[in-house]
This record gives sequence, C-alpha cells and structure tokens, in this order.
Amino acid sequence: MKTKLARAARWLALALAVAGYCLLLWRGPWLIDGAHIRDTQLEPADGVVITGVRTMLVALGAGVIAGLGLYYTSRNHKLAQEQFKHTQKQFELSQAQFYLAQDQFRLAQNQASRDREKDRIAQEMTREAQVTERYVAAIKLLASDSQTERIGGVHSLHRIALDSPRDRNTIIQVLAVFHRESAAELQHQKALADERINGVNIIEGPLGPRLPSADDMEAAQYVLDALKGKA
Repeated sequence: MKTKLARAARWLALALAVAGYCLLLWRGPWLIDGAHIRDTQLEPADGVVITGVRTMLVALGAGVIAGLGLYYTSRNHKLAQEQFKHTQKQFELSQAQFYLAQDQFRLAQNQASRDREKDRIAQEMTREAQVTERYVAAIKLLASDSQTERIGGVHSLHRIALDSPRDRNTIIQVLAVFHRESAAELQHQKALADERINGVNIIEGPLGPRLPSADDMEAAQYVLDALKGKA
C-alpha cells in the first residue's frame, strides 16, 4: 500500500513539474525579463528577448534532464555493483559450502572404510576362532576309542582344510602322523596275535588301549590324497 502511494506521489510531482515547466516556457520571458517586453503589440526586439529567454529555459530543462539521467545512471551502476558484489559473495559462500561438503564426503568415505576394515577384522577373528574350535574338536575325535568318532574326526579335518587353506599343511601333517600311528598299532596288534599264538606275552602297543582299524588308515589316506591334490 505504501509503495503504491509513493509511486502515485512521484507521478503527481512529475506531472506538476512538467506543467510548471510548460507554464514557465509560456510566461517565463515576462516573469524573468518583463520590464523589457511589451504585453501587446510586440516588436521584433521583444521576440528576440522572448526567444532568448525560452532558449535559456529549454537549455536549463535539458541540463536538468541530463543531470537526472546521469544521477539515475550512476545510481543504477552502484546498484549493479552492489548486486554483483552480493552475487560474488553468494558464489564464494556456495563454493565454500561445496568444498566443505567434499571434505565431509571424504571423511564419511574414510570412516566407512575404517568401519569396513574393522568389520573384516572382526569377521576374520570370529572365523579363526570357529576354525580353531573345530580343529580342537576334530583332534579330540582322533584320540577317541570309538572308530566312528575317529573317522568323523578325519573327515572333519578334511572339511577344515578345505575351508581354511592356511591350516591345510598342518592338517596334512596331523593326518600323516595319525596314519603312521594307526599303521604301527595295526602291525603291533598283528605281532601280538602272532606271539600269543606262539604262547609269548609282549608289552602293550604304542597307542595303549585304543584299537585302530584298517578303516582309520583308509580314511586318513583318502583325505591325505585329496589334500595333497589341493596343495
């Protein structure tokens, strides 16, 4: 509302100024130099004075208009400069925000990489712990008095060797020892049987009360051949 009133007041002032200027052009010569100009029966000399005064007023009006034009041009130039500076500041602010967003993105990427590495290490440790538990359980099965459990331990070690290549050589060594011990015990049991047939009593074998069988040796040999093919 205030803007409309101010605009109407400016237009009214401009209209009054134009009307006043036109009135001044018409009656100005008599107002300015009326002592040398007749009101009636004008002579050529009066026309010269009137023309001079009116020319002076036109030049004055042109000067005022030119001055107003220069004023508004300077004002618009200053406004354009201020607008340019404001735009430049906004651009610099946007650029700073862009760089900040880039830094935050890099930080987020680094944090995500660290989190992934932590997760990988935690998963690796969990997997190693599980492999260790399975390995210990399988080794215990090899020392069982039950043939079924011993053969199960052999195949359990086979599965661990396939899942964990880093433990493969160790498992091969364990199964090789198991195979040799089983073979030695079988030879001892055979010798013991022969001695008993001949009426001679000999000492207990290397594996004590555990009685291995050819199935133990066969299972161990199968897994050893399979793992050596993977190595």
